[in-house]
Amino acid sequence: MHFLIVGLLMYGLAWWLRGPELMPQDDSTIVVDRETILTFLQFRANAFDPESFAIALDSMSEDELKEFIDSYVEEEVLFREASNLELDDSDYIIRQRMVQKMSYLLSDLAGGEAEIDEAGLNEYF
Repeated sequence: MHFLIVGLLMYGLAWWLRGPELMPQDDSTIVVDRETILTFLQFRANAFDPESFAIALDSMSEDELKEFIDSYVEEEVLFREASNLELDDSDYIIRQRMVQKMSYLLSDLAGGEAEIDEAGLNEYF
């Protein structure tokens, strides 16, 4: 009982300090904030320069911004529905795309290709 009370007090304190972001997100809610739109804009343009895209976002008219947000929401809804239908489970093209993405991330983290020789392998083990 003591652990339960202490746990509830700690959770309440964390919620009070950090706010509702600590609470689990509802899967049916699509959050559209400035950061999300900037990220979406950069991926759409296939260029990653946050400062110039922030300027571009600020210079958009109301109609352009609404159209862009609608496009983001439509893409997010379609992605979530495809995920719910598990369309990515047995699709070889998606599998290859995920492998390609992981290879890219790993090469970026490793700083390129690493050469492994017998002595280095023996030293590691």
